[in-house]
Amino acid sequence: MHSGLYNARGFFTERNASTYDQIVRYATIGRDGRWKKNILCKVQGKIVLDLASGTGILSEMIRNGTDALEVLSLDLSLDYIKISKDRRKIQTVINANAEMLPFRNRSCDCIVSSYLAKYVNIDNLVTEISRVITANGIVVFHDFSYPRNKVIRTLWKIHFKLLCLSGLAITSWRLVFSELDQMIENSKWSEELFTSLKRHGFVEISSTYFTFGTSKMVVAKKNG
Repeated sequence: MHSGLYNARGFFTERNASTYDQIVRYATIGRDGRWKKNILCKVQGKIVLDLASGTGILSEMIRNGTDALEVLSLDLSLDYIKISKDRRKIQTVINANAEMLPFRNRSCDCIVSSYLAKYVNIDNLVTEISRVITANGIVVFHDFSYPRNKVIRTLWKIHFKLLCLSGLAITSWRLVFSELDQMIENSKWSEELFTSLKRHGFVEISSTYFTFGTSKMVVAKKNG
């Protein structure tokens, strides 16, 4: 099992599913919604697949803010899926591992993910995405990144120390707050992603940093 998958199963559980929406806003200082709007601007096609959809925040935005006829959501946690269905009325939500997609070849026009990349074996993920996406389909990956600027990096570390202190009170998020910073700092998801996308025939690969380099979006097109 990939270590990231093990962490994801420990991080996102029944204990914290109901508070995820509030915590993601708190932990990102309100930036999560803005980052997801940038993902939304890249979405195209009629069938869109949202990987690691969680409580359905991005799936709902795609459903309400794009021309997609069908939004397919996939997540590892049954507890998060339940929130997605009950709170946001997301219809098609599948419980599965993003490294083994239960979809037929060339079935999705656009595939997006937010906060997934650091938890998976990138090449396994891209292999599956390459199989499932249609010719000229768009993929969008978004996740946290470790800031390059020394001043921002210092502020970033202070922010995570404060989150760790919050974990003393918000016990259902204690494990996440205590380990997430090291995961982000050690992750090479972006570099691995560029290499894997090129290997699997994706073109027009580009990246954009947000909020002083604390998160990053990578966009690519499947060469038809």
